[in-house]
Amino acid sequence: MRIKAFRAVGGYDEAFSHNEDAELDYRLTRAGHRIWLTGRTRLIYIPRSSLLPLWRQYQAFGRGRRRNLVKHKVQPGLRQAVVAGLAPALALAVLTPVAMIFALPLLGWLAIRILGGLAIALSQRSLAGLPAGFFAGAMHLAWSVGFWREALSGPPSRNRRGSQ
Repeated sequence: MRIKAFRAVGGYDEAFSHNEDAELDYRLTRAGHRIWLTGRTRLIYIPRSSLLPLWRQYQAFGRGRRRNLVKHKVQPGLRQAVVAGLAPALALAVLTPVAMIFALPLLGWLAIRILGGLAIALSQRSLAGLPAGFFAGAMHLAWSVGFWREALSGPPSRNRRGSQ
């Protein structure tokens, strides 16, 4: 990143504990700067040690994305809107005693998780890929829960950094 561009838009917004990179990218592109991505950049990702830390991480990402959208008064993209709709769709399952149709989002989501794990296991030729669909589903659901927790918590304040 060019430090001149970073300084020109005011650097990172310190009120963000998550999604601060996307928030900065938004301001950079609005100011006419470009974001360059390259496949030549190498990185190492160290996954969370268990499901609970992964859940917390993605819930915080969902909260950060919601704050970013509100700050800049923009609507989520289609992919974000679909993931944001996951928690409310799955919550419909509590109405299953009224009508079985309310179970469909949950059953569909579970089927996609199983098929996703199978697809990864087959592509990697390893049974170790089977749980991947479950973890991906947990990540998406946590993101959606975080998004809605932020939406329902009232207007963001500059002092809510730690609550993300």
